Amino acid sequence: MGKSSNRPAIERLIERSRVQEERDKVLAELEAARIQALNQSRCDARVEALRRQNLETAELKGFATELELTVEEQQKQQKLKGEELQQRITDTLERQLQQKEAIDLERQKICLESEEIRKLKEQLTTARVNRERAAQLLERQFREVDAALADARLDLAMEEQRLAECENARRLELERSMQMKRVGLDLVAQIEARQRAKQEETVEKYTREKEQVGAVVARLLEEMESEKRQYIERRRLHAHMIEEAMKERQRQKQQLLEEKIKEDNEIKAYLEMQRKRAEDTAREKEMIRKEKARVLNELLQQQLQRQKEETDYAQLMAELYEYEREEQERRKEEAQKQKRLEERAALAAAFKEQMQEKERRRQALLAEEGQFRRELQAKFAREARIEQMTQQRRKLAILEHNRQVEAIIQERRHRLAEERERDKEEYRKYLELEAEKQAVIQQERERLLCENAELADFLPKYTLQDKREQNIVRSAKQQSATIHLDSVASLPRTLRTLPLAETTEAFT
Repeated sequence: MGKSSNRPAIERLIERSRVQEERDKVLAELEAARIQALNQSRCDARVEALRRQNLETAELKGFATELELTVEEQQKQQKLKGEELQQRITDTLERQLQQKEAIDLERQKICLESEEIRKLKEQLTTARVNRERAAQLLERQFREVDAALADARLDLAMEEQRLAECENARRLELERSMQMKRVGLDLVAQIEARQRAKQEETVEKYTREKEQVGAVVARLLEEMESEKRQYIERRRLHAHMIEEAMKERQRQKQQLLEEKIKEDNEIKAYLEMQRKRAEDTAREKEMIRKEKARVLNELLQQQLQRQKEETDYAQLMAELYEYEREEQERRKEEAQKQKRLEERAALAAAFKEQMQEKERRRQALLAEEGQFRRELQAKFAREARIEQMTQQRRKLAILEHNRQVEAIIQERRHRLAEERERDKEEYRKYLELEAEKQAVIQQERERLLCENAELADFLPKYTLQDKREQNIVRSAKQQSATIHLDSVASLPRTLRTLPLAETTEAFT
């Protein structure tokens, strides 16, 4: 009778398992169909991507071919223009070579003899020395900063090593606690396994007792009808035992549920503890990182302060040296200026004395002319014997003598005037030559300043004479900063719009 009561439950379990198998089979078929459709769509997408890539490759090849043809045509035209320009330049250079060589030799001679160019070259040499000294000072500062950073990195590495050791110790402690927790969980699992074994043993015992009771009841029913009351009592006892067994089973279920809830609570508490510990660890790491940054910042600030003091001291010494050198240059400039003033004063005095000498010579010439006039008249009078002539003839002879004397004097005056004109012309040529020399010297100064524009910040004071030279140096620096833009602008328009890789391929 007990077997017949369990059969519907077994059939329901079999039916439920069969329905579950059919549902799993349908789900598997649907999943296989979905995977096949997904693979098909991926294949289609890959084929479409390959087709687009092939089309783009073909377009790029066509564009590259067209670009190569364009560049080749431009190169041919540029080659023809270059040959024509080269021929014209060669003809022009052949005509101008000798003249240019003579001018260059003259310019070199003027520059070698110029005191201003020599002084400017000395100042440029001083600027180069100043720049090298500044570069050495900057390199020294960089080395000191690198040394400070290396020390800071070493301190930081030692601190990180110490913190890593602390972290390893904390991790070992955490692993030990985790191991203890796992041991506790293993013990709980063993207890549950024992309880399940005990429960199975109770069920088996109940089943055996039930079978024994059934056999006893059947035998008693067959043997004697009179013991029916005892049989009913035994069934009551059996029902009571079943009820007790069900209560025990319910109690065990409740106990298992409570243990599971307790275990879940312990797991939640452990996870909460882990989260708090992770937060504490992260907070501690953040504090350690901030402390590291603070210590490193303090070390860097101290090192930078020491470097600043050393740099200030070196800068002060350099400024003192520069001030002394500039003071020497200023005294030298004042001496040269005083010398030029003295030379100008001497030239003015010489010019004044020369003018006075010219005036004296003019007065002497006038006196000499008067004496010469009188001597000639006396000579002509002696030669013509004017005293023996009549008054009319004497008058005519005197007039003729005066004309001859005047002609001789005019000739002498004309000769003296020509000599003065020659002197003036020679002086004018001398002034023009001096102006040309000064222009050549100024051009050489401008060339040297333009070539050494990067030394403008290191030049001694009073090297640049006026605003014009300052503007020249400033424009030269700006021009050197924009050279790369000119190289890009010289490319053809079609190449300037291409990417860098395509432009390189075109030129190749």
